[in-house]
Amino acid sequence: MRNRLMDKPGYYGYWLAIAFSLTCGNGCSQGERVYPVIGRVLFEDGAPVDTGMIEFRSVELGINARAKIQKDGSFQLTTYRPFDGAIAGKHQAIIVQHIITEVPAPQKHVPNPGKNLQPLVHRAHKIVAKKYSNYDSTTLEFIVEPIDNNVFDVKVE
Repeated sequence: MRNRLMDKPGYYGYWLAIAFSLTCGNGCSQGERVYPVIGRVLFEDGAPVDTGMIEFRSVELGINARAKIQKDGSFQLTTYRPFDGAIAGKHQAIIVQHIITEVPAPQKHVPNPGKNLQPLVHRAHKIVAKKYSNYDSTTLEFIVEPIDNNVFDVKVE
């Protein structure tokens, strides 16, 4: 004898959804497990990098974690939820700064105005060397351990 509920639209989809949720649990929405990562970004002279973003990228899985660098150079990485950390394993790191500088306005009667303009030196922040802003040129590498207290001092030029 066939159950009449089995003939109703959505019957099999309902049970498929229940099976999927039991199989997946909470892990499907987050992906890989993460571990807390905090630290400071410092120049070689010990002064803090006081602006920008730091990003860790897993060498194995390509999953990124990022954080805003605070005025004292400190950061706390985020992958899925605020300040949850990064996945375990080897990571490359980059520092991205968006520093706006003023450039003198071009004069109307100069034949090639852009050629003569020089950007002004930014005096509010020290600027991190450009090599740290790209995964192809960065030399920053760190290993995130599967522990609750990964702490890194990130030294830059």
